[in-house]
Amino acid sequence: MKLLTAALLLVSVLFLAHGGEALYHAAANRQPVMVTCDQFVRQRPSALWLRVTGCTIDYLGAGYREANGQLDELFLPIRPPSQPPTAPVALVVATSDPQVLAIAGTTIGNNQQPDQDAYVGMMRRIVTMLRASTEVEGYARSGFIERLQTRRALAGLTAPLAPDFVVLDLHATPSFVRPGIEAGIGLGLLLVAMTWLRARARGAAVPIEELPAGRDLGSEPPIALPSRRLPSVMLLNLGPSADVSELESAPPLGPRDQVGGRIGGILGTTEPAQDGRATVGGPGWSLAFDLGQEDPVWTITVEARGGDGSIGALQRLARETGWRIFVPKLGNFVDPTALEEVQRP
Repeated sequence: MKLLTAALLLVSVLFLAHGGEALYHAAANRQPVMVTCDQFVRQRPSALWLRVTGCTIDYLGAGYREANGQLDELFLPIRPPSQPPTAPVALVVATSDPQVLAIAGTTIGNNQQPDQDAYVGMMRRIVTMLRASTEVEGYARSGFIERLQTRRALAGLTAPLAPDFVVLDLHATPSFVRPGIEAGIGLGLLLVAMTWLRARARGAAVPIEELPAGRDLGSEPPIALPSRRLPSVMLLNLGPSADVSELESAPPLGPRDQVGGRIGGILGTTEPAQDGRATVGGPGWSLAFDLGQEDPVWTITVEARGGDGSIGALQRLARETGWRIFVPKLGNFVDPTALEEVQRP
């Protein structure tokens, strides 16, 4: 019991410290601070919500984090135009945008060895999609745990890093939700530990039924998602004669509300989720749409699961909207009538 109480106290302090620090930073950073890339290199600002201008992307120094052969995060070193490529990098931009990772996965990751021209072309498309060619905005990572995890993730980065480098989560903004949850968990664990300590001080055992405990989730089997019917695909506003080289210049699909209305009008009512995601489905199949964070919507990432009903729905959507289907894993467009020939992932 002593060891368990000590462990609870330690974990509660960690949660409270990490969540409390994040809450403080979120409250202190209510507006983005603008700084040039040269100024950032000379002196790091104390603010975490930053807009850095006058930057260039070090394509050849980029890195990534992957798990089970899938890209999870992409890291882009940022430099002032006047800085040589051998100088240590002071700012690294991180993104886990699914559309960006889908494009990057066609060239890097999973032990692929791309030639330099293909790699640079892919990186230029990504930077164009992120609108980060000369200016980046995001929220800097802080806290001991986040910095430690980030250093491990950047171990494979080819560009040299400055000792006090900063990682900026692209397009991220301060949030009170996650740190508030962490602080609440820490406070709850601290109350449990204090309850046990008071019970031991009184010389009485605390009955198990008196301890705050939740329902045993381990007794219920997890709900398994249907298997993926297709690799992840992207929908773009390109004509039937467009080729892959025109991906970066594709016009937007339309305003977010109109795009969502078109999908719902063709496939039926969608189930909305957070972060620009929505799902539509039928018996034994589903289509998960990721519209991204921007308005207007530039591209849509689609994940088809279950039976062939998901393919039929995707074919109907492509025919009635005229949107082109691009399969990043194949590196090419696929006609709706040929979707059934695409191998399962």
